[in-house]
Amino acid sequence: LPPGLDQKMELDRTAAMIGTLDGVVSAPTSVAWISAAQGVPTYKVLYKNSWTSFGADHEPFAPASRAIMPKTKGDWGDGFAQVLRALGG
Repeated sequence: LPPGLDQKMELDRTAAMIGTLDGVVSAPTSVAWISAAQGVPTYKVLYKNSWTSFGADHEPFAPASRAIMPKTKGDWGDGFAQVLRALGG
């Protein structure tokens, strides 16, 4: 946590910080939406299918975001392995 930054009350400063990143791996939180809105490549690791992606592997309303859905609900290992493969690792 950066010193002196209230991530809930200073969304402009939080967004500025996120906007400097090369990419974001996140749970489906405001961080994922803020990063994708700025065009930062975003991998949103989900617990199960996302209603906001309408079952697709991307967010239609946030093109910079990719929805990572595990093959088995709640399989975090599979979700993060998918992100690693997507990043070329």
